[in-house]
Amino acid sequence: MYKKVIVITASVLFSLLTLLAIIIMDLHDRDFPQDLDVESKVTLDFTNSPLTIDESFELLEKENKRLALGLLKIVPNLEDKTQGKLFVDLSEDIKEQEFTWFNHERGVIVGKERLAHSYPDGEYYIRHANKNEQFKETLHKNGVEVVLREPSIFYTLLFVLFESGFTIAIIASIILMTTLSLLWLAIKAKGRALRVLNGVPTSRIQIQDLSGFIALLLLASSIILIGSILYIGIFHQWMYLGIFLVISLALQLIVLVTTVLFTIIMSLLTWPKAWMLATRQPAIKNLRLVTTALQLLTFILVVILANAAWHAYQNSKQVALEMQQWNQLSDQVALEFATDLDGMRLVESHIENVIREMEEDYHVLLSYTLSKDMGFAEDFGEYEYVSFVNQGWLDTLGVEENQLTEINKEALSHTIVKSIDENLEIWFKEGNQANMSQEITFMTPSNEQAIAVSVGGGGEQLVFTDNVLLVILPSISTLYSESSLTSMVSGKNITFTGAIATQRELQNQNLDAKGLRQAGVTGEINVVYIAENGMLQAQYAAYMAWLRNLSLISILLSFTIVTAMNAFITALIHAKKNFILRLSGERWLYICKDKLMREFLVGAIIIVITLAVYPNRSVPVVLLIAFYGIVVTLLSHFVSIKWCFNQVKERKL
Repeated sequence: MYKKVIVITASVLFSLLTLLAIIIMDLHDRDFPQDLDVESKVTLDFTNSPLTIDESFELLEKENKRLALGLLKIVPNLEDKTQGKLFVDLSEDIKEQEFTWFNHERGVIVGKERLAHSYPDGEYYIRHANKNEQFKETLHKNGVEVVLREPSIFYTLLFVLFESGFTIAIIASIILMTTLSLLWLAIKAKGRALRVLNGVPTSRIQIQDLSGFIALLLLASSIILIGSILYIGIFHQWMYLGIFLVISLALQLIVLVTTVLFTIIMSLLTWPKAWMLATRQPAIKNLRLVTTALQLLTFILVVILANAAWHAYQNSKQVALEMQQWNQLSDQVALEFATDLDGMRLVESHIENVIREMEEDYHVLLSYTLSKDMGFAEDFGEYEYVSFVNQGWLDTLGVEENQLTEINKEALSHTIVKSIDENLEIWFKEGNQANMSQEITFMTPSNEQAIAVSVGGGGEQLVFTDNVLLVILPSISTLYSESSLTSMVSGKNITFTGAIATQRELQNQNLDAKGLRQAGVTGEINVVYIAENGMLQAQYAAYMAWLRNLSLISILLSFTIVTAMNAFITALIHAKKNFILRLSGERWLYICKDKLMREFLVGAIIIVITLAVYPNRSVPVVLLIAFYGIVVTLLSHFVSIKWCFNQVKERKL
């Protein structure tokens, strides 16, 4: 029976590791798509090269053909917002092709005509990397900076394992496995003592016990591994199997090796002593200290992880809302400046023209949010945020009139009005400051409905809040100065609707690659979707929530097992004393009173220390964990004492 328990519990643990391996496989495929047969990735910088844009592309096409590199340039997909990237093949006469990512999304390979308005700088995939050094040498001769990176599964593993969510999952797996090894040693304790008395060599006993435990773990690992292989092959593609196996086996090896080391150490520490054998002490008594230590460790981790898991659960609604808002912004693009400050100053008037032309078609959105964290705590009064927006932002996010309440300027405090006016004086054109009070409207969310606004200077970050004062501006291009507009565009607080329309307007204003070079501007202005990174971050947050919850379940299971073991060992040691007390008429609760009070006191101290060290912990969650600990401890002691009483009564103990 106990072998089935160990195999089933270990299978749950290896399932957690398999989920971890699938997430890592997805992240690795995003970096090096397997369906493209990518062998390396290269980043090129033509800033110091004397070559023109056309000459640069001619050089790349020539080297691609000569060395058969299979170059693919990574560019943003401006035509299909559902696909964040396009891959441009620099070979001749290439028709559009599709490939599949690990997560079943479709990618597209297009011909080199897509690079008509692009720079040669950026990232490229190399599908045939056997002549990378020759390629690198040729580019260096032409003043091009080259950074090559080979696909490395272990690099991805190391990167991921340093992330807190993944690290916690690994630690939880190791602790659960250590608990299983402790359970195994407890089961084998009596047989081990008998073999020692019979003169069996110590090394032989250790090898027999350890090999039996490892065999059960390998059985559980094999079952889950076979299931995961079938899952990858059937629901994904067989080509991912090799890398997935490397990742999965590496994670399992980390946990297995660590577990075996802990098992050996615990086996040595709990080896039967001569005095125990001579005084007929229970063989399992040696494990009491180890189980107590592990019980304390698991309870501390449960208290810490429970709060993180609870916040992850609470944030799930926030993540769902954020995903919905990002989807509504999925057609919005921003301008990304890959140039220096001098270059940005040269294009300020052109940026203003772009905004003016697109604002006429209601294709410009503004959201610039100031917060108390930015040093305005004394100016914002009752509001946590002040956000400068236009009507286009509210319409795009689907904010209706009944969700907002208009605020008269006279109703606002003097300090907040002063703070807003001071900011607008800096941002507005000369001559607009005097009339700006009549141009703007003040509103705030009604009925505590949260609204998304962009963080000032970081438009790719959304804040969801109902405690915000909205400063609604009727126009952007006519009110803001050129420098303010350029600053807000570069910070992605001013965005545009439609990538194609934005790219076309940049060309009309001579802000495409050739126009910038002719104007003497070094660098480029790229059109990028603002929602892509936000949606990836939301998906990553969902991954972390899953891992935290599964890690908490693993630690809870470990705590339950080790608490039951500790109670059983205690009951076994005091079996005769408890038997006499029960025969004298004492209640079960009185018999285990001292043990319960001791463990409850230690648990209370841990909770108080945790709340003192981490004051932001949710008290109800911590109290719920404390209640769970009380129930598990109480039941464990009650069942253990009653079992030992029956065993003594029937002369089996």
